[in-house]
Amino acid sequence: MKIENKKVLDEVRSIVLSLFGTLILVVTLNTKVFANVTVEQCSMENTLIGGDTLILNKLCFKPKQGDIVVFLNKIQKSSFFDDFRIYFTDLKERKNEKNNKTNVRFIKRVIGVENDEIDIKDGFVYVNGKKLKEEYIKTETIPREIKFPLRVPKNQIFVLGDNREVSSDSRDFGCISLNQLEGKAVFRLTPLKKSGFLK
Repeated sequence: MKIENKKVLDEVRSIVLSLFGTLILVVTLNTKVFANVTVEQCSMENTLIGGDTLILNKLCFKPKQGDIVVFLNKIQKSSFFDDFRIYFTDLKERKNEKNNKTNVRFIKRVIGVENDEIDIKDGFVYVNGKKLKEEYIKTETIPREIKFPLRVPKNQIFVLGDNREVSSDSRDFGCISLNQLEGKAVFRLTPLKKSGFLK
């Protein structure tokens, strides 16, 4: 009997350890490597539509002009463990179906990186004196709260939505810190007819 009980305990322990290891792996992949996110805004139309499901690359990417990025509004990550705290807060709020989310995310396009000079004139965006060719935008670009031209500070980026008329972006709140970034949107999962890598 004792030998059988020991075998059962060993099997239970093995299953628990396997489940725990799987949980750690899933959480780590979601917080540090890849994650999926659903578009909930219209500020990136017509590139992205509300309800689109995207895959984010979270693994050591360096943002560059044209990248589509997801970032936290007014929250900066200061340590390795902040990603885990944010992930578990998201899970808790999803379970409780809270309407007021703690971790509010925006999805925008990178227009300028550190040291770039950004200007907006006559409905067009200029980076370092060159007018951007932006076939993806829905409406012209009008300045708002922020004064132009501006120089992007160190460790920050300048972002705009593709639907410029309705987008709340760096024209309103200024440049964002790299510590706010969640990841780069690299692939659209759904809807299936539009699935593929993002440009």
